[in-house]
Parts: sequence; structure tokens; C-alpha cells
Amino acid sequence: MEIFLVRHLEIPAYNQGLCVGQSDVPLTEHGKEQIGPFAESLSALNPDVILTSDLQRCKLLAEVLSQKKNMPFEEQKEWREVNFGRWENQEWDEIKKKDPELVKQWVDDYVNIAPPDGESFMMLFKRIGNQLLALTNRKEERAMVITHSGAIRASLCYVLGIKLEDAFSLEIGYGCVVGLRYINEHWSLFRLDNQSEKK
Repeated sequence: MEIFLVRHLEIPAYNQGLCVGQSDVPLTEHGKEQIGPFAESLSALNPDVILTSDLQRCKLLAEVLSQKKNMPFEEQKEWREVNFGRWENQEWDEIKKKDPELVKQWVDDYVNIAPPDGESFMMLFKRIGNQLLALTNRKEERAMVITHSGAIRASLCYVLGIKLEDAFSLEIGYGCVVGLRYINEHWSLFRLDNQSEKK
């Protein structure tokens, strides 16, 4: 089986100062303009099934791709970004002021430490690992999943055995396309394309 993991397009610059995980933020105007051409290039990969995170920054692309391929898409909230809990949609500077000790603990060990009411990277890793296993049990030969950078990093850690502590050494830009292959219970990476974000 082949699995294409696709990161959503650009979200607003103002979010760079915010803690955004599962907050349902929109795309920028530039991101919206890219959807049509990007969906066209994804269509050429000929997926047999399209899955997407249920957040709008992913769903919009899935909707356009679905129309181009004349096939339905499936929403799966399990493919969402990591959940930052009570930190969601707050400015990082404010979070650091309110809870400096916990922020320091999280920065030092984000793999195991979770924000209040949120997820650690280990929790995201296990969630995404379960989704990858579920995909290998499907009848389709080529799946496309429109998702988030954290989910893609967790997938690459799962497939390639990368240490979770090193997950953020992987650059996953807007519109990044990652190709994974699963044959005879063995995973391999055959594509990692960050070019879409530069178009």
C-alpha cells in the first residue's frame, strides 16, 4: 500500500505568535488561492481514497480534490494536529507569563509532558500510529491523507524509527507531500517533497 501524507496550505501569519494545534483556524488568502493548483497536482497521484483531518485548513483542500477526482472524502478527527489543551489559541508570550514552570518542563520534554488538558508528543505519536495501522488494513492500494505537520512528523518517527526527541529536525512545510509504502509488513519512505510551499 502507498500512503501520501499532505500538509495543509498556509495559515495566517498572525498565528505564528499563537499556540495553534487543534484550533480551527482558516487559511490565508494566499493559501486559498493555492488550493486549486495544488489539488490538481495531488490528483495526478491517483489516490483510491481521500482522508482528511476535520479542521477547515485541511478540509477545504479535501473538498476540492474530492471534486476533481469525483470521489467522496472521509473526515477523521484522529488526523488532527497535537492538542495544546488550555494553551490553544493563546499568545505564546502570555502562556509563558502565566505558567513559566510548566512551559519550561514542556520545552525540555515535550515528548512526555502535555499542556494542561492537552497531549504530549508521545500521545500524538500513539494516536497517529494507530491511524497508520488502520490504513494498512484497508482494501485500497493508494490512500491520501490531508493532515498537519505534527501528524506527519509523528508518522515519520513511527515508520522510520526516528527518536521522538528528534521529530522537529524534520522540516514539514505548508503543502509538503510525504509518500510512505507498506509492503510485507515493512514500511519505507519514497517521497518527501517540500516544494509545494514555494509555488
